[in-house]
Amino acid sequence: MDRSQRKARLTELLDRLTNGQDVARRDMKAVLSEEQFAAMQVYWDEQKQFRADAKNKPAEVIEYEKRLNKAMFEYSKAEGYSGSMRREQIRGNDGKRTAKRAYDRAETAFERLIEWLEERLTADPSLRTWFDRTIAFGLEGNLAPNPDEMPRVVTSRSKDRVGDGWLIGKQTKRDVKRRVLDEALADTVAAEELAARIAARIAEEEAEAEASRQAAQQELRKLARSRS
Repeated sequence: MDRSQRKARLTELLDRLTNGQDVARRDMKAVLSEEQFAAMQVYWDEQKQFRADAKNKPAEVIEYEKRLNKAMFEYSKAEGYSGSMRREQIRGNDGKRTAKRAYDRAETAFERLIEWLEERLTADPSLRTWFDRTIAFGLEGNLAPNPDEMPRVVTSRSKDRVGDGWLIGKQTKRDVKRRVLDEALADTVAAEELAARIAARIAEEEAEAEASRQAAQQELRKLARSRS
């Protein structure tokens, strides 16, 4: 197929993927160059490795998630008590209301988790790459014993995760196909634009040459008339 036909076909396949349909492997192969088709397989192999790496979390990271979930559970209970006027008002032997005791337990759990995390990251700084933010401890630190300011693991789907984390690099097979088709279409458009620029330049040079030829002929005619 020529360049315009290929461009139209690439656009058609991209539209199908965008609308939630799939595109068969044979259709991809028919419209892609050998290099582009090979790139698609490379991209998908990278995605499979990406998923494998994400599943192989270090034991410390898995433990952190477990401890964070426990602290979050304590906080959720406190929120529940706080939302119930009757239960919130109940005082224990320590004189504290139910909700206040629950919030204190949650805060203690978060504080202990921060201490635990500091010990692990000091022993193995490479673990920092598994978290969604730069982590600093101490008085100048950026952590606090509450749900909003506790780090999340990059593979987490929590709404409190900072940035897109692991999800930003995760692609489905359909995403990979769209990526390859996008690149192929961009290459085709670029080649089309280059061809148009070359054609325009050639036409301009030919026009300039024709103008020069006609100017030269006019000068020759003038010279011939002056001699006659």
